[in-house]
Amino acid sequence: MDDLISRLSELRSQYSCFDEKERKVYHTLSEAIEALKEQRTGEWILSFDGYENTWVCSECGEEYVLYDGVISEQHYCPNCGSRMENGGEDD
Repeated sequence: MDDLISRLSELRSQYSCFDEKERKVYHTLSEAIEALKEQRTGEWILSFDGYENTWVCSECGEEYVLYDGVISEQHYCPNCGSRMENGGEDD
């Protein structure tokens, strides 16, 4: 992630902001860099309530039961947007 941020920062430095198009590119790159810096990461935690397997987001605590699909296909929490590190594979 840090490598991506540094590459975007380097690309951003190439825009001198002299014209409108360059200002827009500079602004877009700046927003992307800030969003990446703020990106939360979490992991899926397997919980069993006695009836069914439930996956819990470690960041927001929201619980999910998957009836169709596997948790490893869920790379982001639909509730808080955290990027999932393990994708449920460690559980």
